[in-house]
Amino acid sequence: MNINPFGPVNHTNPYQKQAETHKSAQASEKKHDKVEISEAAKELQKKSSVELEREEKIQALKEKVEAGEYQVDSHAVAKKFYEYWSK
Repeated sequence: MNINPFGPVNHTNPYQKQAETHKSAQASEKKHDKVEISEAAKELQKKSSVELEREEKIQALKEKVEAGEYQVDSHAVAKKFYEYWSK
């Protein structure tokens, strides 16, 4: 049996070669992200009439508090507390 000495060995790791080809393929592809918002989502982003009314009410309350004109009805507050905790 004759054993030949090792000749020039290709020192390239096959996994490394595959990774390099994968990187070059990714570099050649330029991907762009794209976002599309549906009409239903656009409608949900718009403020509803309830939200607009709520904002107006809050603004009116802020103005009363800042002017010192806001009076708390303690009986109404106590009634709401009682109704909530008696459930």
